Amino acid sequence: MNRNQLIIGGSIGVIIILAAAAFVGVRLLNTPAEAEAQSPGGGGRVMEIINDDGSGPVALRISFEPAPELPTRPAEIGGVFVRREDNSLIVGTGEITLDVEVDGATGEETISTGHNGPEVEVVVSRDTLIYRDTTEIEVEPSARQSGETTVQQTVEPVDSLAEIGENMEIQAWGDQRGDRLVAEVLVYRQPR
Repeated sequence: MNRNQLIIGGSIGVIIILAAAAFVGVRLLNTPAEAEAQSPGGGGRVMEIINDDGSGPVALRISFEPAPELPTRPAEIGGVFVRREDNSLIVGTGEITLDVEVDGATGEETISTGHNGPEVEVVVSRDTLIYRDTTEIEVEPSARQSGETTVQQTVEPVDSLAEIGENMEIQAWGDQRGDRLVAEVLVYRQPR
């Protein structure tokens, strides 16, 4: 079985896995200070992908222009889904890890996530705007060139939490009190 481990620094990230790669690392720069430094004007996310297929590392920095539907300030909470309790999502924060194991014979992938920060309750009310991140990111596994690019984030509204589950990334804006946030806006994205 081949095994890749990705570590996402910061609160949340888009995860890209290149199956042919010997090593793929993803780091998201999205603490408020990092986001502002990397994406002046606020609200944007910056992700670094490092791909090493054995012939030397290649780094790609992707800046995301926030979808117009989302607040322009950085999210108050970002992390990985841990569990659901009624209309609350428990989100693991801190450094997020993604473990991918690929069975060499069948090609079947097993994905698991972890976090090293506190767990935060994100309360979703009937007034919360919920979006699914639909951003497409094209990265060629054979690309041997470092660089930078900008991608426009896209989202689509959904009307429930039904799709949110294991290994999903969560980003939320709202009123935070301690380890609880009442969400005004929530975005989730698939780990792949």
